[in-house]
Amino acid sequence: MNGDICVQIIGSGHSGSTLLDMMLGGHSAVSSLGETAYLRYNTNHETESDYCTCGKRVMECPFWLAVDAELRQMLGTGDRPALPDFNIADLRVASLRDEQGRFINDINRKFPFRSRLNEATLVLGIPPLRWLAGKVSPDVAMFREIGRNLGLLYTAVRRAHGTPIIVDSTKNPGTFKNVWMESDERDIRFILLVRDGRAVTASRMRRDGYSMLRCAEVWRNEHLKRMAASATARRAKRRIVHYEDLATDPRGVLEGLCDWLGITFEEGMLDFRAESHNVGGNPMRLRKTETDITLDERWRDELTAEDLATFDDIAGRMNERLGYGA
Repeated sequence: MNGDICVQIIGSGHSGSTLLDMMLGGHSAVSSLGETAYLRYNTNHETESDYCTCGKRVMECPFWLAVDAELRQMLGTGDRPALPDFNIADLRVASLRDEQGRFINDINRKFPFRSRLNEATLVLGIPPLRWLAGKVSPDVAMFREIGRNLGLLYTAVRRAHGTPIIVDSTKNPGTFKNVWMESDERDIRFILLVRDGRAVTASRMRRDGYSMLRCAEVWRNEHLKRMAASATARRAKRRIVHYEDLATDPRGVLEGLCDWLGITFEEGMLDFRAESHNVGGNPMRLRKTETDITLDERWRDELTAEDLATFDDIAGRMNERLGYGA
């Protein structure tokens, strides 16, 4: 173990990030947090999807209460809870959810011009340029604060639970770059979790009712952004994991990740249903009856020849680049 490490899981939704996060959290040196982008929202709402994975409301969970206590001490806020007001995500995300806590829209469609300058400075990865942009753009200034605050949150988790490795599965490459550029975290790494784009688009079509045309465009554009964000990261700080490998050989994948992180694999990592304290993420994190890891390839039966042709036309080249053939 070489010291404190911050691991960001980035990738598309429906690619297994929640599963990977929970499995990594099974290690005694790791605290997996889930999707911290939704932590503040979760602390202020009480729908089932806002619960911690342990089954308690966030502000009733011993794990998060201990983090809150450390954060209060760091911020000097006294007895007033810190997490419900702590700025670690774009608050406009909250407007994308319905009364049951389900996401009903895509933030880039809802706010198409919200942060073009922010995205550009993140991709370039030049701190002085980003500092200057923050002086003229409220959006950039907001996201810079979010990056600094995420670093404080990770420190509070380490102090509360003694785990040097923090895993955040928010999946957004901008979060990775923001923490890298703005926080005091010194060893920041990311796992690019990829899955056959045909499986991801089929899942979105099934769950959200969108057309293949839209799903393929979203998936392709997501990966273009991830490649741009990772261009300035050293190769030793990044790791590619394929969902299909995680589902069929979880031990092998986890042993490789442990070696990369400088820790020894622990058997408890394979029991992803052991108590964890993730927020956000796939609803499967709350379904305690699902205990087996199985490869989901329903797309092979669900997608029509027309769907496959549309996907191949829009995103086939990207899919091949990620290692998926015909």
